[in-house]
Amino acid sequence: MKKKGFTLVELLVVISIIALLIAILMPALSKVKTFAYQLLCGTNLSGLGKAMLLYAPEYQDEFPRTGTATSTWLNKIANWQAADRNVAFGSTGGTGGAASVSSCFYLLIKYAEATPKMFACKSEGAVVWDAAKDGATTSDLTLFWDFGGTPADNCSYSMHMPIGGSGYVFYLTSSSEGGSVVAADRNPFIPDSSGNKKTFTDYNPAGTRDQIRTGNSSAHGSDGQNVMYLDAHVEFNKSPDVGISQDCIYTAWDALPPSKSIRIGTAPLATNILPRDRADSYLVNDGIAASGGTGGTGGKGMFCFLPDTPVWTDGSFVQISKVSAGQNLGQNATAEKLSEHEATCEVRQVTLTSGNSINVVGDHRFMLSSGLWIGAEDLQSGMTLKTLNGTVSIQSVTTSSYTGKVYNVNVNNSDQYMVGADAVVVRDY
Repeated sequence: MKKKGFTLVELLVVISIIALLIAILMPALSKVKTFAYQLLCGTNLSGLGKAMLLYAPEYQDEFPRTGTATSTWLNKIANWQAADRNVAFGSTGGTGGAASVSSCFYLLIKYAEATPKMFACKSEGAVVWDAAKDGATTSDLTLFWDFGGTPADNCSYSMHMPIGGSGYVFYLTSSSEGGSVVAADRNPFIPDSSGNKKTFTDYNPAGTRDQIRTGNSSAHGSDGQNVMYLDAHVEFNKSPDVGISQDCIYTAWDALPPSKSIRIGTAPLATNILPRDRADSYLVNDGIAASGGTGGTGGKGMFCFLPDTPVWTDGSFVQISKVSAGQNLGQNATAEKLSEHEATCEVRQVTLTSGNSINVVGDHRFMLSSGLWIGAEDLQSGMTLKTLNGTVSIQSVTTSSYTGKVYNVNVNNSDQYMVGADAVVVRDY
């Protein structure tokens, strides 16, 4: 007896049923994947919380804080492969210098047996840091001070502000008030490793669902954030106002006492923003635009110079827009690469007593004659800046708006280069 096969109609019906089932199941499978990544992220944070609790008793009950007591906040430390702390953070005799939030987290790898995998949130597509691929000279991770040359790419989480310079007292310890928020997913108002951030003025905790979601981290589709508390337990919260005083964990209070709702607070990265009280939860992470505790409103590349800014290169000056990789920048430093970005921003024209001027965007760091670094936002007339061959004083600082390309030079074998006709010393980040 001849076997009967599928007719064309039957085959099409079977294919249609399979396609229908796939269409029904795919969203469900996607939700399962999203939920799995959310759980994995929470597990990472819980593990980091346990590592912090192991770390604290060995360091006067303090959670990880790196740099020095007077370090300022930058998104990248001076030398992540340095042989000692002073070189790593650009400090002198245990004072000054600059630290990053990621370098604070990195202390858990150095001293509390955490692993790079624990810092990478799959929900945001973070890549586990591979020191070898980042040019590490050894496989011993405990010898380093941060997650390589682009730490914002490899450290997914925010921490209660750990860096504030001299006089900052509201950092967390293991004996802080119960219910304090220690860490969470990235702050949505700080540019991430791709330069993206949310608009702070769109956030309204008493508004529509979309306005509330604006305050959530972007890591989980803005549905909420994993939040790690003082006892290392983690919760997924669908709104950010879960601080110890039900305040927004991603913003600091605007004043003490607050003059407006602590559920809103003030935008992060404004000048000198620190927690206002022990009950003020304020979680930050390093971003492309994070610099010295003072910030801007733009994304990647906001801390740069205008195209015609002179840069000391190969013994003479060239426009920054024409700097090429490998060129000699003086003092054994070479150009690694030139960063170029479009921006609409505020420009500071720093006019010097020599009659020359420098146009700087954001809060790029300048070296004072004393050797200390200062952000462009804090430059004032009368200050004296370090130059290639001496010093020059500031006559005035004015501001204007600018739309167009801005540039920054990334430097090998150093963290600085010279700009302007006077060859003023600036940082490369």
